[in-house]
Amino acid sequence: KHYVRYVDDFAMFFGDKKSLHEARQQVHDFLKNRLFLRLEKRKTQINKISFGVDFAGYVAFRHYVRVRTRNYRLFRIKLGERMRKYCRSELSVQTINASLASYSGHLSHTNSNKIKERIEKFHFMVAADLAAQCNAAEIGTMPAMPDCFPRT
Repeated sequence: KHYVRYVDDFAMFFGDKKSLHEARQQVHDFLKNRLFLRLEKRKTQINKISFGVDFAGYVAFRHYVRVRTRNYRLFRIKLGERMRKYCRSELSVQTINASLASYSGHLSHTNSNKIKERIEKFHFMVAADLAAQCNAAEIGTMPAMPDCFPRT
C-alpha cells in the first residue's frame, strides 16, 4: 500500500479493492473523529490506475502526465478575457505574458506537448504585435480565443 499527499489532496494505492475500501473507511473515521473533517463523496473515487490519477491539477498515467482538461479550458477562457481587456487598453502586454508564463510553468510538468506548442506560438504572437490585431478587429466580435487554441 502507498499514498501521496499534497496539502489537502491525497491518493492511496492498493493491490486490491477490498483493502482500498477498508483504508478509505479508516481515513473517513480518523478525519471525522479526530480532526472533525469529512471526505467529500463527489471527490472521492476508486478507480483502476489505468484510468489515470487526477491529482493536484494533473492527470498522471503510468508513463505520462497530462494537464487536467478543466484547467486547460479555464485557462483558455481567462486568457480570452485578458486579451479583450488588453485590446481595450485595460491590461498591459506584461500581464498577458505573465499569464502565459505561469501556464507554461504549469505545463512544464506534463507531456502535453501540443498545448505547450500552442502556448509558445501564441506567446510569440502577443510579443510580436497583438496591438495591430486589436486595431484591426472589432472588440465586440473578437473570438474568445485565437484559432491556434483548439477546443478540447
